[in-house]
Amino acid sequence: MVRPISIFEVPNHYLGNVVQVAQQHGYDASKLVAQADLKLEELGNWNARISLQKYFHIVRLIVADAGIPGLGLLIGKSENQAGHGVLGHAVLSAHDLRGALKTFIDYQELTGACIYVTLQDQNEIAILNYHEVYPLGAIREFEMDCTLASVLGVFSQLQGGRDPFTEIHVTWPKSDHSEMYLELFNCPVRFDRQRCQLHFSTAHLNLPMQLRNPDVHELCRQQCEMQYSEISWNCRIASRVRNAIIESGDHIPTLLEVADNLHLSSRTLRRHLTNSGTSFRKIIEEIKIAHAQRLLVESDLPISEVGFQIGYLSPHGFHHAFKQHSGMTPNEFRRVYSFG
Repeated sequence: MVRPISIFEVPNHYLGNVVQVAQQHGYDASKLVAQADLKLEELGNWNARISLQKYFHIVRLIVADAGIPGLGLLIGKSENQAGHGVLGHAVLSAHDLRGALKTFIDYQELTGACIYVTLQDQNEIAILNYHEVYPLGAIREFEMDCTLASVLGVFSQLQGGRDPFTEIHVTWPKSDHSEMYLELFNCPVRFDRQRCQLHFSTAHLNLPMQLRNPDVHELCRQQCEMQYSEISWNCRIASRVRNAIIESGDHIPTLLEVADNLHLSSRTLRRHLTNSGTSFRKIIEEIKIAHAQRLLVESDLPISEVGFQIGYLSPHGFHHAFKQHSGMTPNEFRRVYSFG
């Protein structure tokens, strides 16, 4: 019997790609993999999955220890869409880029990805928006880089339409691998922006895919729909609650506001979250701690100020909550994950 898919797991080969690319650049992650009770050969299994928690733990250690500039971009660039299984084949067999992107967006939860992609079509410019829907903390830039660069594989399958990208927006400052964005995307990069985005000409949305095949595409979409139905409705609701809170920016919405946005009553939303093993308060707490992790790594703010910025008036309360979620104190987290 096939085990149901969970949105809190990722395919083994996602971690396998990280390990392989790191090894190609001189870093041996085999000990870290073994310490996590995994075998290297298991990472090549496209059908097996590991928990997000285990994936994040190993990736954080690799990123911190390997010190490879632009590792996320290197991994995303090397990614094969077929690595997404039936979803990848559905994307590549779409009639045009618009259909390919729509297919991926419709079923992206099947990938277990912690970054949610949306498409805006604004007159002459189309925009892919990248939203953090699972707290990424210190590996946020790495995961965003992976996701940004992975879209290159889709655009490379277009018939015509060279150099489609007009600009990239990222939320972090210029770094030691900033030139890699220009090399990969051949367009200007805007740093310190509010949201990660990829801008390209809307004309490319109507360009045909090289591997378009309506029969294969429809069959693969049907299989995606079957897999999607296996994901617990409660877990999908929890994922969408996280997305709604993150997209609200500095304004933290109430449970009633999020419930209205999802066309549910507040009582029904509470029940779904309870059934998925979480609560509205826990999700907000996760997002706040992820923001604190980012501030600890990307700024020199005193720890008390970091706590204050995410809503903790008491340093003791912040330390307790942070250690409960992160497994270490804010000081320890800053020391371990402040790269460079």
